[in-house]
Amino acid sequence: MEKINQFKYLQLRQYLINMVSHGEIGKSLPSERELAEMFQVSRVTVRASLNAMMEEKYLVRSPRRGYFINPHSMIDLMRTRKIVSLLIHTGGHAFYNDDPMNYLQAVCQSCIRHNILLQILTSSESSLFHDISVSNSDGILWINADRGKDVFEKISRETDIPIVGLFNVSRPVCGNYVYLNHYHEFYLRTEYLIRCGCRRILSCCYSPDAEEGYKDALRRASIPLIPELMVKSRQLPEVLPSLYEAFRPDGFSLGISTYSCFQDFIREKNLSVPGDVQLILDNFNEIADMTITVKPFRKIVDFMVSRLSQIMNGKKASLQKDDFTWTIKPGNSTRNPDQAKI
Repeated sequence: MEKINQFKYLQLRQYLINMVSHGEIGKSLPSERELAEMFQVSRVTVRASLNAMMEEKYLVRSPRRGYFINPHSMIDLMRTRKIVSLLIHTGGHAFYNDDPMNYLQAVCQSCIRHNILLQILTSSESSLFHDISVSNSDGILWINADRGKDVFEKISRETDIPIVGLFNVSRPVCGNYVYLNHYHEFYLRTEYLIRCGCRRILSCCYSPDAEEGYKDALRRASIPLIPELMVKSRQLPEVLPSLYEAFRPDGFSLGISTYSCFQDFIREKNLSVPGDVQLILDNFNEIADMTITVKPFRKIVDFMVSRLSQIMNGKKASLQKDDFTWTIKPGNSTRNPDQAKI
């Protein structure tokens, strides 16, 4: 027997649930052939999904007429609620650290407050536009949409699907979005390390905005810029030993992806934290004792969900916001800034 494509099966199942939620009682669903063509799957996958929906009492089947919404499947109140599809990164990405988990938690809480039903949309990059177009959702919430920026802009320009995206690297040219300007984050990180007594700060800056925030914090403290200490994360394992020998950095502003490299280095050099060097990381609460920068997850998501809800309900609304700021959560990887020797 032919194997079922599990991802396509889940997408088709959610599409059918959405139809049950919003569909007209007594109107037949698309045929098996139409559903197979729409989702680019075999009839086996379509039939498996339809059979599961009948077993769970969402659908009923009428011989020679097709599949219909079970009029007793959902109460009227449930059928009036909007359904939002959530994209976090793109399909196939696991929740591999605290960042997407924090966003997911904030999205769920915000959707509950706005009386919105939520589904997670899984998709490959190559089929994003198609899968969003046939999702039958009332709106799309896209967290960390940078790698799909072209698709986001195409949906915003060419369809009537309400969509709000969160971007970290660059702003899209159109659409409703929040842009996390990392200038604020890196200014805050660098300024905090300076207050903790650091004067030679190595920073993994992953965008031009981040670089400017780092530079401005140094400039305001009248600390000369050492360009070599602005490092790309992927280059750090290779260049860290030579940079340390040349400049003896006493502060490190790193992402979680470079933390293991930093650990290996300080063990090799027999350095102590925060005695010899001080460290600040990006948001990763699992390392609970470290000094980290914390994103305002709830504020970001509340703005996005609120604006998406307004659009889905026919109100004229736009969202192009970039002034969210981080906070510092002090930990044991930095000294007390109030006691630092300047």
